[in-house]
Amino acid sequence: MVKLQLGGHLRRFGRRYELEVRDAAEAVRCLCYQLKGFQQAISDGLIRVRIAGRDMTEKSIPAGMNHPLNDGDTVTIVPVVGGAGGNGIGMAILGVVAVAAAFWTGGASIAAWASMSGAVATGLAIAGVRARDDHGMLGDESKVQMVIGAPAAPSVINIEPGFFELKAIPYISAPKTLDTQFEFWFSEKPIRDINEIETKADFLGIAKFWTKGQLKARTSYWFYVRSVNEFGKSHFVEAQGKPDDRAKDILEITGRQFLSSESGKRLAEKIDFNTAKTTELERGARELSNKALNLEQQIGDVVEGVMTNTHFSTQISHNLQEEARDRKADITRLEQVQADEQAAHAKFQEQISADVADNRAAVLNVRESQATQKEVFAKEVNQVKASLKTTDDNLEDVTGRVTQNTDAIVTASEAQAKFEQTTKAQFEAQRSDISKMEKTVTDAESAVSEALMQTSAQFNSLSDQQLESVARILHVEKAVATETAARAEMGNQINTRLGDAESAIVDVKKSQTETDKALAESQTQLRAEIQKGDKQLQKEIDQQTQQLSAIHSTFNEQKTAIAELEQTSAKLQQTQQSQYDTQQSQITHLNETLINQERSQAESALQLAAQASDSAGEQRQIRAEISRVDKARVDDRQAFSQSIETLTAKVGDNAAVLEEKATAVFDIDGNGYAIKDIGAGVNYKGQFYKAGMVIGAEVKNGQVETHFGVRANQFTVVNPTNGKMEPVFVIKNGQVFIKEAFLGTAVIDGAKIKNASITMAKIADGLRSDNWPHGGWNLPKSGAFEMRSTAGGARVALDHTGLAVWDGSGTMRVKVGKI
Repeated sequence: MVKLQLGGHLRRFGRRYELEVRDAAEAVRCLCYQLKGFQQAISDGLIRVRIAGRDMTEKSIPAGMNHPLNDGDTVTIVPVVGGAGGNGIGMAILGVVAVAAAFWTGGASIAAWASMSGAVATGLAIAGVRARDDHGMLGDESKVQMVIGAPAAPSVINIEPGFFELKAIPYISAPKTLDTQFEFWFSEKPIRDINEIETKADFLGIAKFWTKGQLKARTSYWFYVRSVNEFGKSHFVEAQGKPDDRAKDILEITGRQFLSSESGKRLAEKIDFNTAKTTELERGARELSNKALNLEQQIGDVVEGVMTNTHFSTQISHNLQEEARDRKADITRLEQVQADEQAAHAKFQEQISADVADNRAAVLNVRESQATQKEVFAKEVNQVKASLKTTDDNLEDVTGRVTQNTDAIVTASEAQAKFEQTTKAQFEAQRSDISKMEKTVTDAESAVSEALMQTSAQFNSLSDQQLESVARILHVEKAVATETAARAEMGNQINTRLGDAESAIVDVKKSQTETDKALAESQTQLRAEIQKGDKQLQKEIDQQTQQLSAIHSTFNEQKTAIAELEQTSAKLQQTQQSQYDTQQSQITHLNETLINQERSQAESALQLAAQASDSAGEQRQIRAEISRVDKARVDDRQAFSQSIETLTAKVGDNAAVLEEKATAVFDIDGNGYAIKDIGAGVNYKGQFYKAGMVIGAEVKNGQVETHFGVRANQFTVVNPTNGKMEPVFVIKNGQVFIKEAFLGTAVIDGAKIKNASITMAKIADGLRSDNWPHGGWNLPKSGAFEMRSTAGGARVALDHTGLAVWDGSGTMRVKVGKI
């Protein structure tokens, strides 16, 4: 940062400035540009300049003003009071052009300073320059002659025609005035009054030459140019020009330019039958739909409790019983305690039972506690059971039981508590049960809580061994917390099975937080399926891979939200699918958002597909698909949005596709485009054929182009009249056919006209019959007219000399006019 201090009357512009500049000259230029009147003020009178502690002299000021400064250096400018000595500094700055330029090196021109300060008179001047090194050594002087004053008008303006553009290049024949450029104005019509140019013409700019584009071929345009510099402007000079009109070259160049533009590239590109996004959708659909989502946790029955009689050092038992033949009632109680050097142990057991033959009802209660130096635990079992048996051969066990276990265990490394309960009923081969399990475990590294509940009912037919009916509900909860992560999961599953048919609803939710990541996820599946074929083989496949059967329908939904230190994302994926043997249909939907430090984007994709295989006994695939992909993305340089919709029909290797794509892009450099195209194509016998249409607007490097393009070997316009579709305009294989046309203005390089009615025609070169010169007639631009029957026959000529007639031998027989 350089400090600039002002003294004397210059303080009205401020006492001190801190500027990010390279040298003192740049600092002064900065204030001249930003402070109104400062340049005039510094030019009036003498000034004293000090740069980085050194007073400037007439010799040192050119180098000193442009010498690189260090951070913190100070530049001081103080006006010299009248009569005070200035060491020639002010005179050096204001009186000598070369020294004055020290303020303006790399900035404005010498003429600008001289004009403002009045230090140099207008007219012819000679400027001399000598190089000076760091040791003060001066080189040879170079001189240049120049005119200081208003410039002369352009003596000539060359107009160079191009394709759809004109280039104007002015020249001055007189000695060039200082820093002269040209001011360009443009008009589509000639302007007769020179005073109306600035009101009727369009101002283009100031430069050495100018190229004007976006013009019409073979159309007259007018440039109005005048010379300008800091001292003034000349009068206008007019120049006229026409862009090139060579149709063949124009077609070649414009076609090449169009195909190199974004619109042309879009029209030329091949339609992608399998885009990356649709391939991703296919893969995601397979992962979601082809697997049966199941909760892995399974709850087994709580083991039936029984009384045990383990020897303790101290115990008390009690038994109350009464029997009558096969009938028995019993109450038994056992209390046991024991303590030694190793442990202390207490146990209480009690059972109440009633039996009649093989029928039994019982209530059991067991409580136990134990403590050692390393571990303590407490346990309780409560059970209620009723069972019935009969001599009927067709009747199996009939049982009802409720068993409940409660455990608590604490060791030096962990604490654990567990609760289990089973409620079960069985009649013959039919079973129903409700199982619960709750468990908590805590140690030095983690804390875990888990709860499971299962409700099920099962029916097995005695008459049909293959018939099995099962209904099941499972609920799972789990929570885990560690030093680096916390995780919670919850799942619900409802499924039913009858014989070979099964349906299920599964819902799984998960939340997880880590040091630098947070995740929330949910997944839902609805499925219905029927097993087909070898049941044992299918059962083994199901157990190994959890694959769905060949006949099924599913609906899957997966939601995921992730937040990390570097990015966040959210994703929704839905798939519904139906399959019957080799026939499949599915709908897949994917929504995704992503944000990080570099970009932000949102994307949505939708796919509808139907597929059949093994058609007509052949190993080929028949598939129909509709897909749509929408994307919006922004980063620090560009905004991008795109929408693609594709329809595809495929049989084996042959396919038909229709694609509609819209894209809008713009970047911070001012380049961008908006394009929409429609493409239709077929892939037949290994060859791809495409027809398409595109509209687009594009700006690149400040140049704007708009396009409408068509790709086809035939382009037809029809008129619906009298119930018929009548073709009126056709382009076929590069040729244009028009039924009827009215042309305001036409430039034709070559034409063959069969029948024409022309009110007014302007012929650029001439007219002749298509058999000339072997016969027919010829009317060139020069005005001469000639007719002949055959190459060696009689002929007639009419030109500026008169009328002449020749016979077949070439002898003139008649001459009227100049002889």
